[in-house]
Formats: sequence, C-alpha cells, structure tokens
Amino acid sequence: LVISIPLGYFGGIGAFAKQGILLKGASFIDVLNKVDTVVFDKTGTLTKGNFEVTKINLFNGFTIDSVMKYAANMEFNSNHPISDSIIKKYNKPINENIVKNYQYFPGMGSTGTIFNKKVVIGNHRLLEKENIDFNKTNELGTIVYLSINDIYAANFIIEDQLKDDTIDAINNLKKNGISNIYMLTGDNENIAKKIANQLKIKKYYSNLLPENKLNILEKEIIPNSNRVAFIGDGINDSLSLARADIGVSMGKKGSEIAIETSDMVILNDSIDKVNTAKIYAKKTRRIIIENITFAFLVKLIFLMLGIFGIASI
Repeated sequence: LVISIPLGYFGGIGAFAKQGILLKGASFIDVLNKVDTVVFDKTGTLTKGNFEVTKINLFNGFTIDSVMKYAANMEFNSNHPISDSIIKKYNKPINENIVKNYQYFPGMGSTGTIFNKKVVIGNHRLLEKENIDFNKTNELGTIVYLSINDIYAANFIIEDQLKDDTIDAINNLKKNGISNIYMLTGDNENIAKKIANQLKIKKYYSNLLPENKLNILEKEIIPNSNRVAFIGDGINDSLSLARADIGVSMGKKGSEIAIETSDMVILNDSIDKVNTAKIYAKKTRRIIIENITFAFLVKLIFLMLGIFGIASI
C-alpha cells in the first residue's frame, strides 16, 4: 500500500504531463474526479484572444492619427490581448517613456499623462469612474473608449473569434457528466449572449470586474456544486483561479500570475484538455483502487494460508 498508492498518483501525474497538462500536486487528481461544475473566462480561454480593431468611431473633432497615437502609447504598458490589437493597428514606433503617471485598473483600463494631457482608455466603467461625458455604443464587439483631457475622443470596436476546438470541448464536457457550465466575462451583454448561444451555454454573466467574478463564484456557484474548476488565462482571473477547487490556466498565452496561481496548466491552451484531464483522473483512480484491492487480496490469501498452517514465515 505504501508503495503502490503514491506510485499510482505519480504515474498519473506523468500521464497528464505526456498529454501537455501540468498538475501542481497529486491531490488535484482526486479533485478532478469530483468536479461537476466548470466555469470559463471568455477572452483567451473560449476565444483565441487574437483581437482585431475592426472600426474606429471619432468624436469632438479628433483625428484618426491623434487618437491612435494616444491609444497605442497608453496600451503599450498593458499585456492584455486587446491592447496588442490597438498597437498592431497603429503599426508605428512607440516611445516607451512618453506615458507619465500610468495607472492600471483591473477589468476596466488605464489612465496616464501624455504631453501633459490626461488620457483615459478602457471600458465604459472607467470613463464613468473618471466622470467623462460620453455616449455608450451598442455595436457588437468589445468596445474600448478613449478620452483626452477629459474630452471623449473615440471608441474602438474590437472583435475576437472562438478557438477551433471550443464547441467540441463544451460538448465533450457535457458527455463526460459535467452538468453545470458557466461563462464569466467582462464583455458586454451582447457579446456574452452571442458566444453563449454559439456554445449552448445557458448560464453566463457579463460586464464583470475581477471581484464580481469572485463574488459570483463564491456566492452562487460553489455553494451549489460538488467541486468547481475555473478555467482562465489573464491577470483578472487570478482571484477566481485561487478560489476555485481547481484553477486551470493556459500555458501558452496565459499571464504569469494566472499560471502561478492555478493548480493545473494546459500547455497548448486547448480547453478540450479539460476533458482529457477528467478521463486521466478517472483512469488514475481506477488503477489506484485496483492496486489497493490487489494488495488486500494478496494479504487475505496469505492470512488464510497462515490460519491453516500452510504459509510459513
């Protein structure tokens, strides 16, 4: 028993690793076996995270060149995929030292000073927080708003696509007995609803800050579940990754803090590996039970032989 049970778990961890799944402890194999609820972040997890600026709307006399220069230089300080799309759209050299007094607000955006002008870039919540007078747009896509010196300058319409294996992965989860699947996102209701309908996910929440995700996880999902797996890839997911029974991060595009906080890392970012993990956890458990049964059976046989005086020391 002392040899076979630990070796069973170590063998399981090795099998996971061969499939590109890193577990940070053998205990998570048991947790995976009991998981009945899976919660997904959207951006970079269900979707590719390859954002593209598809439209720019200008306001109050600002030009494309001016808004792109301010936006790209601000977003250079962020590692979010949305920021990369704006920098890619700008496609010009960026001065790393141009932004002063930079502040990042998780789940909202950032503020800073460029050429002594206050720049605010982020979602509608950040502009509301900074008391900027602007009009919310209902266009479909991720919306990034920009203000310069407290004047509403532009909004950027940014779009993303589902990963190639996302639909199959969700269907496989349902086949593997995962009864509850949730999607939590900071995106607006229109985008969240569109993605949820594509994936046939009935339970989803939109317009969430990182602390909102954590509150929903703690108050609504965990109390109604046996074990919860949270799958995410960004800095904004770290609180939820730490709180879930098992936190799963993306190893390829995931942020360092998400990988550090999580209990399981998927190296190739394929969410179908969650199904693979469930299968291998079940297989590992079965082998360990076989080992225990075999060990006790051998003991029982020799005990019986000993009772009848057949087995010697």
